[in-house]
Amino acid sequence: MRKQSETFKIRNRAVSLPTIKKQQKNIRKGYSTMDISYLLLLQNFRLATGGVLDSFMSYITTYGEELLTMMIVAAVYWCVSKQDGMYTLFTWGSGRLLNGFLKITVCAYRPWIRDVRVQPVEGAKTAATGYSFPSGHTTNATAVYGSIAMNKKAGKVLRGLMILMVLLIGFSRNYLGVHTPQDVLIGCASTIVLLFFVRWLLEMVEKKPGLDTIILIVGLVLNVLVVIYAATKSYPMDYDSAGALIVDPAKMAIDTYKGCGFSSAVLIAWFADRRWLHYEAAGTALQRVTCYVAGILGYFVVLYVIIPLLPSNIVGAFLDRFIRLIYIMLIVPCIIKYAAGKCHV
Repeated sequence: MRKQSETFKIRNRAVSLPTIKKQQKNIRKGYSTMDISYLLLLQNFRLATGGVLDSFMSYITTYGEELLTMMIVAAVYWCVSKQDGMYTLFTWGSGRLLNGFLKITVCAYRPWIRDVRVQPVEGAKTAATGYSFPSGHTTNATAVYGSIAMNKKAGKVLRGLMILMVLLIGFSRNYLGVHTPQDVLIGCASTIVLLFFVRWLLEMVEKKPGLDTIILIVGLVLNVLVVIYAATKSYPMDYDSAGALIVDPAKMAIDTYKGCGFSSAVLIAWFADRRWLHYEAAGTALQRVTCYVAGILGYFVVLYVIIPLLPSNIVGAFLDRFIRLIYIMLIVPCIIKYAAGKCHV
């Protein structure tokens, strides 16, 4: 109860308490929480083996990053099955919204901030943005590869590989020292729940088409509320011995704004496709590959030319992911339909 009370005071008075100093005192006494002890065990394994698995785990974890997962989803959405791609993106968008909300609610510091003995693998911190709980990489992986694993048309071998991929990516976040076990477990478990919920929701919409308007409105309202919550809530503010802020709350909330932009774009694009666009993947194998290559080249233009022009604030963070998803789900499909002479919008 005492720790909960202290956390409450930090968040509401926006002042520093000696939380970090208490942790360092416990370290000197040899105390460790179970999650930190597990990370230190993995770290000792890395050191004892000369980092033999470091490169492999660093490679595996990239499959939980947004660039690669987005390229995979784009291939499915544009060239294989819009329905399967929509299911993945709807789940992923919902997961990003929930993940962002949980991150700024729990405000869990990264393992190396909680305990200076935790030393992540070199380069692993680069993609470890925002608060620690829950894991964004695991959320991404579970949404993308988990949705493929739930597709019975994918075949047992592919479905099994997708499950293995989710497990490996989750474990890689622990191995690299950037997430605790609970970060990974909750990131995975919450997204699995969303996989079942979204499938049920989309099936309900097919039976009752008018529900799409309600889902759009409710979804957008939730995103607006999360943005307001992220922008107005108070955050823990702890300082080091030199008086410097250990974690900047403004930077920690950026992932939440991006997640809301992601989720909002998915909702709008889903509704627009249902009502007006009606895109379907079609054409010969060569035509589909050509469309994919052209679409991805355009995505890189969006990513490296347009996105850098956005302002470095809440609006810019929101539009960052909003523009990317509108491009994937509306602009490219519409261009493909116009090119095929079938777009009537």
